[in-house]
Amino acid sequence: MHGIHGTYLKAMVHAAYGEHSLAVYYFDIAIQSHELMYYGNYIVYLSEHGSFPLLKKVSEAASDYHETSKLFASYAIEANMVVCDLNNVEKYLNRYIRLFDREDKEMREFVDYTKAHEVNIKKFLEKAELDENSRLSLMGAISAVLEKHNLQVNHISFADGAKHDKYMNVLNISLGTNNVESVSYTHLTLPTTP
Repeated sequence: MHGIHGTYLKAMVHAAYGEHSLAVYYFDIAIQSHELMYYGNYIVYLSEHGSFPLLKKVSEAASDYHETSKLFASYAIEANMVVCDLNNVEKYLNRYIRLFDREDKEMREFVDYTKAHEVNIKKFLEKAELDENSRLSLMGAISAVLEKHNLQVNHISFADGAKHDKYMNVLNISLGTNNVESVSYTHLTLPTTP
């Protein structure tokens, strides 16, 4: 196997055999060619087996290089919602909307979903009194723990307790793993991460 396609095939083989570090190594080389299929399969692989910070980085790079891909724009939007980065959410959402000739059901549903999350993110950030530097610090700590334990984010949600506890302000991050020890350690590690 020679050339960049051979490198991509090596990434796929290592991914299939569960050899994560080798799969990532070869995918990182393969995507330097900016081939749409390589990015797509790398993102799919990372969404199942990779760490969230790497998924965010690759999703953004894919969308930035393939600006006409609705799918890559949507991946970048989702990744930036997890880290509460409203500026990047808007950047990729505007790109996503521009890719439609006219408004359609798929676009409207995704935009509505994103806008609802943006409202929740804004409430969370305001109530937590997080400025941009504090947000970056908090999300950097979360990302570092996720990276260290190779964890993937499945879903985020917010709870503000407005009806019962005016001080409650929670960001829930659901992780994709079957490793209970890893989740327990992550839960204990995060609050002490500088």
